[in-house]
Amino acid sequence: MLDLYEGRELGIHEIDINVEPYVGMEFESEEAAMMYYDAYAKRLGFIIRVGNCHRSGREGSVISQRFLCNKEGFRVNNNKTRNTRSLEVRKPRQITREGCTDEKEKKIRELSTELSRANQQIAQCQEQLKIILKYIEHANHLTKSVQKIVENVKEIEAEGQE
Repeated sequence: MLDLYEGRELGIHEIDINVEPYVGMEFESEEAAMMYYDAYAKRLGFIIRVGNCHRSGREGSVISQRFLCNKEGFRVNNNKTRNTRSLEVRKPRQITREGCTDEKEKKIRELSTELSRANQQIAQCQEQLKIILKYIEHANHLTKSVQKIVENVKEIEAEGQE
C-alpha cells in the first residue's frame, strides 16, 4: 500500500487487513492488492476473482483492477472455440456464477460485522474475568492470612488466660 507511514511507503506485510477498502486505495504491486482483497473477502465470507483490469498504455502497469465475488454475474454460454479448420465444442464448465447480488453481500457484511463485534465482546469479557479471578485469588489469600492472625490471637489469649 502506498500510504505513507513515518515518511515511508508501507510494505505488503504492514497492510492492515482489518481496514475497510476505500476508493483510491493504492498498493505496491498487483500481488499486494490481490492478497489484501483475498484476505478481506475471506474475512467477510466469500471468495474473489479478478474482473476488469486496465493497464497504462505506456508502462503496462495496472491503473485499475476490479475484484469481484466469484459468484457475481453469469457465465456467457459459449461452448464453441474457433479452430482454423472447424468449430470445436468444449465440455461445459460447472456453473459457479449465480448472479451474486448486493443483498447477499450486504447480508454477509452485516453478519461479519456482527460476528466481529461478538468476538470483541468475548475478548473484553475474558479480560474482565481474568481481573476478577486475580481479585478473588488475592481475596482468598487475604482471607487465609486473616484467619491465621485470628488463630494466633486466640492462641495468645488462651495462653494468657492459663
